[in-house]
Amino acid sequence: MNNKTFKNIINWVFIDNFLSVLLIVFFCSEAFGKIIYLSGSDTNIQSAIKVVVLIFITFKIIFYYKKYFHFLSIIGLSICFLMGQYFIPDGFSTNIIVLFLRYIFPLILFLYFNNHLIINESSKKLLFKFFEAIIILNSFLIVFGFLFKIQIFETYEFSRFGYNGLLRTSTTSTYFYLISLFYFLYSYKEQFFNKWKSILVFIVCFFIGTKSIYLGLSAVTLTYFFIRYKNYKKKYLLSFVFVLTTFILGYLLFFEFGQFNHIRQSDGLASSILSYRDQLFLNNTLPNIKQNWSFINYLIGGLNNINARSQLDITDVIHFWGFLGGAFYLFIYYKFLITFKLVRIDLIFIVFLIFLIFFAGNFFTYTTIPIYLLIIREKMQSYTYYL
Repeated sequence: MNNKTFKNIINWVFIDNFLSVLLIVFFCSEAFGKIIYLSGSDTNIQSAIKVVVLIFITFKIIFYYKKYFHFLSIIGLSICFLMGQYFIPDGFSTNIIVLFLRYIFPLILFLYFNNHLIINESSKKLLFKFFEAIIILNSFLIVFGFLFKIQIFETYEFSRFGYNGLLRTSTTSTYFYLISLFYFLYSYKEQFFNKWKSILVFIVCFFIGTKSIYLGLSAVTLTYFFIRYKNYKKKYLLSFVFVLTTFILGYLLFFEFGQFNHIRQSDGLASSILSYRDQLFLNNTLPNIKQNWSFINYLIGGLNNINARSQLDITDVIHFWGFLGGAFYLFIYYKFLITFKLVRIDLIFIVFLIFLIFFAGNFFTYTTIPIYLLIIREKMQSYTYYL
């Protein structure tokens, strides 16, 4: 192999198609991690890969792109973290530092690709092809898992109904398929329910088993009505009927039948809706804050027990970063991710995503989710469409 060929390969992998490479590597490592975990073992390969990626992109941002000013916000958050941990007992541990890196990872990834200007049309098309292939592959695995009761494809490790293919966690599954739904809505618009890929994904979402993805189905269907029908009377009538039907189904789910009704009866409606996250907040998070926080921690946060998190994302952000630090973190996250003017369909997606984040957990700390967000961002910019 001559130097020119080697250079072309390096450019293809690390410059022209780096996001595609990360997508494949992260998905495969997550799938491998799930298989190993369910076989009774564990592996650090996912963490090792992401640490290497983090070091690589940080190095390029600082020494290649020389974006010192943009990196100051991440340095500021790092100072908040160090100070917050300093002012609580036993503030520094391996788990807490790993959690900090999980919070910082998406910011650095977004910053890298905001300055990584080469995502040209051919690279973008390849990225979309890889993403669609992963969606379809995993969706077929979910169908097979459901039909043949394949345990390795289950969402909840054999404890309750749900199949998520090779995605490791229920959280990742929810956000992956929410993004996939809107990805195909951006791609097909009025033809969303006429294309086999989007129909497959829509059907598969019923098998995943998370409450949040059922809300995602509602959101994408309502958005489809506003795209599909130009007549405002028909548009709003269909939307009203659909919302009414959703509320009726929700009532049956939480007040009449099934597991969530049993949880409501025994532990209350909040525990049923939030999957006991309210109990985690009351029994773990609040006592930890009252016992360990000083005034400065209310401003910049501090966490000394990884198990004290409530799994409610906004609450956990405030617990980790404080009220001022948390607001700054959320602001930076949004500014680094959204770098273009939003149209209505974009706003619907963003608002619904924020709604889910309030009631679910681990959005900010699952390091595969930022890859999917970058992909949907490219789709949003490629297919601008006004409702």
